[in-house]
Amino acid sequence: MTDTKNYKEAFAAFKSIDIRVAIREATKLVNSSIYVELFDDGNYRVVYSVGNRYDTPGMMIGIPGVSDEEWDDDCHLIFYENAINEIETKFEQKMLDLVDGK
Repeated sequence: MTDTKNYKEAFAAFKSIDIRVAIREATKLVNSSIYVELFDDGNYRVVYSVGNRYDTPGMMIGIPGVSDEEWDDDCHLIFYENAINEIETKFEQKMLDLVDGK
């Protein structure tokens, strides 16, 4: 069975430090994708563009933007919850795939 503890730590660190910034950037950038790349040593990085041949040694999760209705120019007034829920769901699925060996 794969040990998922460090991925969980990396994801928790991302959520506590950079998740809202990544969501804002994903909303602002056009024709670009933003991902969080989680590593099995407990670290992570936000990646602003990857080619289709990039092979991560860790786990990549796409970062969604927010809709026009959720956006506000004041970053403290943006409604982040839907995007955060989507990211959490993607992470949970990646963890299940990892445990299942996919």
